[in-house]
Amino acid sequence: MLKNTAYILVAGILLSITHPVSAQEITANLRTRYLLEADLGNRHGDMSITESQFNLQVEDKIAGQLPVTFSTEIKYLTIDENVAADIPNTLIGRQFRLGAKGPIPYLDWENFYLGLDLMPTLNTDGWDWSDSAFRMPMRAYLIHRPNEQWTFVGGLVLRPDYDQEVLPILGLIYKPDDRLTVNLASGEPHVHYRLNERLALIGEASMTLDEYEVTRNQQDGVVLQNRQFSAGLGAELDFNDQAAACLTFGRVFARKMEYLDTGEEFYPEAAFYINGKLFIKF
Repeated sequence: MLKNTAYILVAGILLSITHPVSAQEITANLRTRYLLEADLGNRHGDMSITESQFNLQVEDKIAGQLPVTFSTEIKYLTIDENVAADIPNTLIGRQFRLGAKGPIPYLDWENFYLGLDLMPTLNTDGWDWSDSAFRMPMRAYLIHRPNEQWTFVGGLVLRPDYDQEVLPILGLIYKPDDRLTVNLASGEPHVHYRLNERLALIGEASMTLDEYEVTRNQQDGVVLQNRQFSAGLGAELDFNDQAAACLTFGRVFARKMEYLDTGEEFYPEAAFYINGKLFIKF
């Protein structure tokens, strides 16, 4: 049943892309982040991690009015470890997202908008499909934009079958002019300050709270949770209106990997990271 649901969602997403629309924007970004080698605080050993991520996003307007966003994301983690534990060397995350936002139905609230997202997800330690690994996170949020400078966002992320099934959404976006943007309403909060037409300074942060279904000791369906926070600084270079690249450096901290079935925990120590990203707009 889950697989059939996923097929229907993917078919609907493809239909939304190919449907004639009045406006369309396609963006793609490729990111590679290398987490330098760090000791495991609760046992002998160390590990380094390379995170590669690709995202393709399409934004349309149905009937010229309702903004709809489709995105697909693949996240590939390569773990190089030297530890007396069975941690997978590869973790693969795949997520689709179909979202829409617009005025709140039946309510004449000026400058208020409602957003809804469906995010079918499949996180495993390989490319094989597994019905038990399929998850259907969703989120609903309210947007209030009183003027051009301020945007406020609040809502909930619902994650059935996860260890933490409900997560809050609370943030704001402040853009006083064309040079400064403070975005604290994104899944990856950031500050963007433009020095000139080509160069900008960046402050970034992120939170990871992912769960992967893996095979361990010949047992399928074991859930590995990966949690970490990060913060860093860097710069972005715009090549033209269609392409840009950024390079940032920072630190990953409050790290934890846990097998939820057995409660076995690993605590990699804080580590520095190097992050490179390429943006392309079509």
